[in-house]
Amino acid sequence: MRGVLACLIALGALSACGSETGAPAAGREWTEQLVEASPAGDSPIGFAADGNDVLVVVVDEKGMLRSALSTDAGDFRPGERFDTQDGAHPGFADPVRLDGVWWLMGSGGQVGQGNDEQLAFEPQVLRSADGLTWESVDVTGIPSPVDINALAAVDGALVAVGSKRNGVDSGGASFEAAVWRSEDGATWSEAALPGVVPQPTYREESYAGQVGLSGDRLLVGGSLAQRAAVWSSTDTGRSWTRVESSTVDGLSSVSGLVADGSTVLVAGPVRGQDSGSRILRSDDGGTTFRKSDDQPAADGEGFAPLWAGAGRFFTVTEPSFEVYSDPAVCYADLDQCRDGTASDVAAVHASEDGDAWSVVDTADLGVGDELVGLAGTDAGTISMAHVVRGGLVVHTWPAGFALPEGSPPEEPARVDLVTVPEGEDPEPGVRYHAPLYLHCGMEWLYLGDQPWQRTDGGSDVETGAGDAAPDWWPVSGQTLFGYATLGPDAVVSYTDAEGRLIATYERTGARPPGCD
Repeated sequence: MRGVLACLIALGALSACGSETGAPAAGREWTEQLVEASPAGDSPIGFAADGNDVLVVVVDEKGMLRSALSTDAGDFRPGERFDTQDGAHPGFADPVRLDGVWWLMGSGGQVGQGNDEQLAFEPQVLRSADGLTWESVDVTGIPSPVDINALAAVDGALVAVGSKRNGVDSGGASFEAAVWRSEDGATWSEAALPGVVPQPTYREESYAGQVGLSGDRLLVGGSLAQRAAVWSSTDTGRSWTRVESSTVDGLSSVSGLVADGSTVLVAGPVRGQDSGSRILRSDDGGTTFRKSDDQPAADGEGFAPLWAGAGRFFTVTEPSFEVYSDPAVCYADLDQCRDGTASDVAAVHASEDGDAWSVVDTADLGVGDELVGLAGTDAGTISMAHVVRGGLVVHTWPAGFALPEGSPPEEPARVDLVTVPEGEDPEPGVRYHAPLYLHCGMEWLYLGDQPWQRTDGGSDVETGAGDAAPDWWPVSGQTLFGYATLGPDAVVSYTDAEGRLIATYERTGARPPGCD
């Protein structure tokens, strides 16, 4: 992390301390607090604001729930540890507060022991009067196994959205979207989502994963039969209709849904595209949608998240994985391709209307692609949480100041590749860029889509078998980015950029076997 942490915290406690924490400084600067609670690898992190309170919830590697609460931009106070279920690791949706009580809902638990231990995906509900001390609530009306993906509080009721796991874990049918409603957090009733097929086949499966509130209209986003879907309710989740929109149909699923007044944003990957995410905007509470004017995630990795708070919308983007496996990028600078590089060019974007977006300057905060939550308070402060070794860092921007604007990440350097035209023979003496995929070994090299068989007895590397290449080889991931040159003896020399020989190949007339 490039920024200096505001304070260090004793092991085994959630806390924040020191003179640089607490209320934001009287100036345009981020403040930092470290919340020391390391989340389990697969456990989502809860991060939400209500009024002027901000709550962090983490399930650690031992299955203990640990929360911390900040009031009026003050220090995060540590809560009591809570055993989520004999060391199990449930996944909780972001917390919500209803009539002064904080609620957490998710699914998890384990059945069996030792080698027979399996996840149970049982619905779980926790409540807290102060966000620091939690108690479990017995749940009826929700089946198991189930995924609870999001939770909303609306006019005296809790509304949970998720998916029934219809035999998913035993090779049976797929996911089935569902919505449940409760007025006490214990007794739940399911409401039908139009278009959802019970016990679906793979092509009929559905998913509900996002929820937002626009005025008195509740919106749920997900997917239905391999297309994005948005459902709406005007009676606090008792009944639902599907929003008919050809614009929404252009997405394969909904990965983000937020609302601020009558403005609703939806994000998701575009149908038929391997990467990129599109943002849609509605100014009538989610009745009709259109593409936002700016599209900050259009060329990046899919599933861009959305947040709303303090009168702004936010998303975070990072380049597509394809960018950092592009041979033109790798041959320009191999370090650009290596694991972890892409996280350095992730960007946080903000918008006041959902149409025009700008990059937020987080260059000195070390946020990268580890941003796990963003929340805005009624007072106007904005907080971002991201994972660091040993816990979470929460950066807070004071109310009354415009967010600092940054520059979009620079495009990676590229070179013009020298390649053999498909179906043609390489010209003697020409050095070609020739990426070699190592998953199934180095026996075959393709030049101009023609197979050449290895002839030397040098080092062999098969990444699919776990082999490691020599340190000096230009390898990124499972690809060797070397150069191929045909000599006068009809032998292809395969070298690194400095001309050091890696292997030799000849055209033998043999055909390569398949690669699993």
